[in-house]
Amino acid sequence: MSRDWSRYEGRLVGDWRIESFLGERGDTAFFTGSGADRQVLLQVVGAGSPGANAALASWTLAQRLAHEHLLRVHGAGEAAIDELGRVAWGALDLPEDDLSEIAPRRPLEPAEVRDIAHGAALALEYLHAEGLTHGAVLPENLFLVEGAWKLSVDSLAPGDTAAKLADVRQLGRTMVWALSGGMDQPGQTPSAGAMAMLDLPAREIATGCLDRGWSAADAVAALEGRYAPPGGDAPAPRPPKPPAARSNVWPVLTAVVAVLLMVIAFALNGRGNRNVKASTTPAPKAAVAQPPAQNAQPAPEQAQTARLQNGTADREAVHARPAEGAWAVVAATYGTRADADKRARMIRARWRQFQARVLPTTGSAEAYHVVLGSGMNRKTAVMLEHKARSAGVAHDTYATKMQAE
Repeated sequence: MSRDWSRYEGRLVGDWRIESFLGERGDTAFFTGSGADRQVLLQVVGAGSPGANAALASWTLAQRLAHEHLLRVHGAGEAAIDELGRVAWGALDLPEDDLSEIAPRRPLEPAEVRDIAHGAALALEYLHAEGLTHGAVLPENLFLVEGAWKLSVDSLAPGDTAAKLADVRQLGRTMVWALSGGMDQPGQTPSAGAMAMLDLPAREIATGCLDRGWSAADAVAALEGRYAPPGGDAPAPRPPKPPAARSNVWPVLTAVVAVLLMVIAFALNGRGNRNVKASTTPAPKAAVAQPPAQNAQPAPEQAQTARLQNGTADREAVHARPAEGAWAVVAATYGTRADADKRARMIRARWRQFQARVLPTTGSAEAYHVVLGSGMNRKTAVMLEHKARSAGVAHDTYATKMQAE
């Protein structure tokens, strides 16, 4: 049975105050926390829970690690919270979002997925060099923190070569899951249909991670475009050329042949120069398109094309909004109110100035929007959007018209 985790709000663990309850996963509860002049993500596990010792051991290991693509642990330990009992806790970087929640909301660009996979591969390479393995390279364990993708540190443990190879296979599965739009379940071996949705470079990288026994260093090199296949996969080396036979031609004849070759080369070079000169002739100028009339408005089809080009079509198509209504700034959209409330609490904990809330405020809906402001005109909404993006709330925050409450 799940605990009433909200009762923990306001209590202390170590030097950290537990604030808003964000949700739970298995035996672990997630809260925002504060202390030492920073906001953190507090993970709390009941001391008697099966995973408590492993989680605390992992956080303790992670405290001595430092890598830009690993969540940083600011503190960890055990604490007695009055009548609520003992808990294991860890204070970590406060994420803005995770891959498992972003991918269902909008399509991910191949370059974006490659960036996520590259960060995870670098983190694995670092862990493996330290003699550690991750064991859970899954979408829900890849977090966005201040614009950088970071891997969780809840499952670290010493591991052998087999465990390290398993980490890389998990990376390959997560990469295919993200690129195929979640066609398969996270963590499962990708289906042929999911693999077919990848372009050739991504398919090669995924296949290397899944089937060719790549190390994390191999995955990093491939994602950076500098992978050299190991012996079995490399092209067969060319056989060495046989040594040239000694010539018995008289020295005078050899000199004559050399002179003839020089003359031929000179002639060919001159012809090449003429070709280069001819190729530098300026091409005819393209016809200049006439500008549209000053007050002309784009047709609906043209407006939709523009939205496709600037990456907003997915939001417009999935969440159609009425033409009338006040402007708002949307930071995220979810299918359930509970998920939207969780995100709004996280934003309020870190960026109080934006006063995040969920619309609609009551009743049921197909979509629940986490908004940073509403009832504004377009100019004010766009200004707030820029402020929110600059603060790091979310890179896909956008201003839009919404139906009045």
